[in-house]
Amino acid sequence: YLTCEEGGSWQIDRMFSQPNEKRVVSLSRILRNEKLCFASFTRGTLDVAVIYEVSPRAAAEEAERQLDVSSNEISHISFSNSWTSTHGTKVWPVQHDEGCRHGWLFHLPCTSSSKERHPAVFHDIDTIEDLLALQAPLP
Repeated sequence: YLTCEEGGSWQIDRMFSQPNEKRVVSLSRILRNEKLCFASFTRGTLDVAVIYEVSPRAAAEEAERQLDVSSNEISHISFSNSWTSTHGTKVWPVQHDEGCRHGWLFHLPCTSSSKERHPAVFHDIDTIEDLLALQAPLP
């Protein structure tokens, strides 16, 4: 996860543009991940405002672009909200489809001990009590 306050930018510090060996190691910090999550918090709080999932390949390409134009040997790479929303997928909050009576839809994986593959289970959440009620086994 990379985090920032709303209106800020996500950053990875100490990325080497040169020498090439250090640049490769710097880019591997991005590419070694299966995915990257960029989260922003509502200013002055720890409330998550939005989370984007970005592919490591897209982030590494942007990092390389920024390193190519940097005059510094060591740089901070910034990912703007505009870049992230264009190259990523918003994974939080998830807007619900038509017919859902509440504002958000949560996906909870099936916790069955069975080896069978179960379809995804979706639940409308309106209050914290609704969320806590899901801690009980699903019918």
